Amino acid sequence: MSLLGFAVLVSILTGEGESKADSAKLTVLMVAVEARLDESRGRDSKAKTFGKGIPVEDQAAFGKLPYNVFALLKSDKGSVSYGNEARFRINSSYALSVKPIGKARNGTIQAEIRMEEQREGGPARNAVISTSYLVPGDRLLLRVPQSETSEMVVSLCIRDS
Repeated sequence: MSLLGFAVLVSILTGEGESKADSAKLTVLMVAVEARLDESRGRDSKAKTFGKGIPVEDQAAFGKLPYNVFALLKSDKGSVSYGNEARFRINSSYALSVKPIGKARNGTIQAEIRMEEQREGGPARNAVISTSYLVPGDRLLLRVPQSETSEMVVSLCIRDS
């Protein structure tokens, strides 16, 4: 075995080749709501109604959408390390997976994000699939249309644990 081969083997066995980002734990926060337009209030109504259990930080993000009623579907929190996947069941039809894959020099976290829709009697299909750079602590909104006047909206937040 060459000296270089031995150095690589020692590096792998001792974990010295692993970057700090690869072993870091991240917290993933997920809040899913049904966002709808209550036309009885009028389309121009600026008043927003947020259901019980929607965190204030997420209310600020959801409030920018063109809807006026927000009902909580699911709120969940998980822990994940780089290269691993965190999965969240939103309801009987949708599941979200988040896989952090790296950290850029500017501190943003690159993650593969996939929301699957489980169809009755068939295989799951991708409703949303994205590779995104996320600012730790900021909210990313994923929108899935449900009807002309409503959407399922998922707020996703990743931060260092």
